[in-house]
Amino acid sequence: MKTGALLKKLRVERNISQTTLSYGISSRTTLASYETQTNDIPLGNLILYLDKLNVRLDEFQYFLGLELTEKHKLSAQLFEDFYSKITIHDKRLSEILQLYKSTNDIYYLALYMGIKGAVIKTSGESITDFLSTHQQYVRALKGHIGKVENWSAFELSILINCLYIFDDDFILGASKRLIRDLNSYSRIRLFEKTLFTFFINAISHYLSLGKHKLAQNFVEQLGRHVKLSTQLYEKTILLYFQGIIKYNSGKRIDGESDVKQSIQIFKMVADDKKAEQMERFFKDVRITNESITNTRSFLSNVVSV
Repeated sequence: MKTGALLKKLRVERNISQTTLSYGISSRTTLASYETQTNDIPLGNLILYLDKLNVRLDEFQYFLGLELTEKHKLSAQLFEDFYSKITIHDKRLSEILQLYKSTNDIYYLALYMGIKGAVIKTSGESITDFLSTHQQYVRALKGHIGKVENWSAFELSILINCLYIFDDDFILGASKRLIRDLNSYSRIRLFEKTLFTFFINAISHYLSLGKHKLAQNFVEQLGRHVKLSTQLYEKTILLYFQGIIKYNSGKRIDGESDVKQSIQIFKMVADDKKAEQMERFFKDVRITNESITNTRSFLSNVVSV
């Protein structure tokens, strides 16, 4: 459906006349030209029209059913292949890197680094050699995140998908900025869910490295984030990580009890795959309490950018 046609549909459904909707925003004839697609709707006018209709801009986009752009289709397909355990060949990844070089669009670089890192990590190979030959791209992503004042979900997705390339100081600095901006960002559910994913990936990242103090820092941040949440999933994941922190700090009985309780909740809602994944991860990071080993990623949370 076209933008103007959808605006008209929403207006008619709510029994609002063109004169009423356009008042204080534009002339009635201008609104009519938008609805018949004679003229494109300026974003400022669209937002004001939607406010009168009590429809949010993100809801309007959903109703509109906007098609993905080619680069977003590419991203969605790659992540689908990754989760489906379909082999992603180096040639395909090299083509994405070439798209970045030819367009200078940071989107392609973030996609390349995120997918490439996920492939390497799940294979159990060391990522050190990869990072040593890709420092220019690490600097490019850090530079982008550092210069953008108003982060979108895209900037958060870079942090989520590319945690493995960033140093501890950079990650901690980014998390402080997120906490600073949390009040405004938390009103956007999409951003809030992405922020939650960032926290659990940071916890998983540091537990896998055996850096338990840094993991505990992010568990505490996650706790503050989840405090007012009504989502069972988020509260259960928090309980799970709190249990691991307790276990690794010496409170083994209490910690293991919390971990088992959280895993049981997932089994009760028939999410056996997630429960098995959590059991494996707990076993891995429990071992790293005595000696650091190569561990599996907790949820392998990568998000399509």
